[in-house]
Amino acid sequence: MLRITGGKFRSRNVEKPKNREIRPTTSLVRESVFNQLQGCIENARFLDCFAGTGLMGLEAISRGAKFVLALENNKTHWRIAKQNVEAFNLSDEELHVVCKDALEVFAKPNKREAFDIAFVDPPYGFLPMAKFVNDLVANGWMTEDGIIIVEQGDRDAAVHGFEHREYGDTRLSIKRLG
Repeated sequence: MLRITGGKFRSRNVEKPKNREIRPTTSLVRESVFNQLQGCIENARFLDCFAGTGLMGLEAISRGAKFVLALENNKTHWRIAKQNVEAFNLSDEELHVVCKDALEVFAKPNKREAFDIAFVDPPYGFLPMAKFVNDLVANGWMTEDGIIIVEQGDRDAAVHGFEHREYGDTRLSIKRLG
């Protein structure tokens, strides 16, 4: 069982698939991410790419984000994420989970309000990371002073121009735009 690590939903359980298809972000890494976002998360628009169970979006709402858009292209994982959002009694206006391919979505220009924070956690070994991050910025998905956080395996190529921190076999790469 996964648990929310901070904020108004602290210690609440989050469902995950019974199989090991998803690699949820560990509590240590989640704590690190949100410690680095202190002062930025309150009232932020948060983008959760490759959302899996929706855990990072739930953490963001728990810690004060005003809106989360979570994208997950696997229908089974998307259903679990939707169930988790419903279990927390959150509306689509707070945390909206979409079953779409993030690569395709962010390759197109954004027609809505930009996001303050993006958390990008694709499967380890995800190769088009540089293009993906570039698309987020170039296509207007991020605010000018937004923050992009990428979670990768320590064997994956590090994202150029980002600050990197390692947690066991996990690398967090962070970039503050502007």
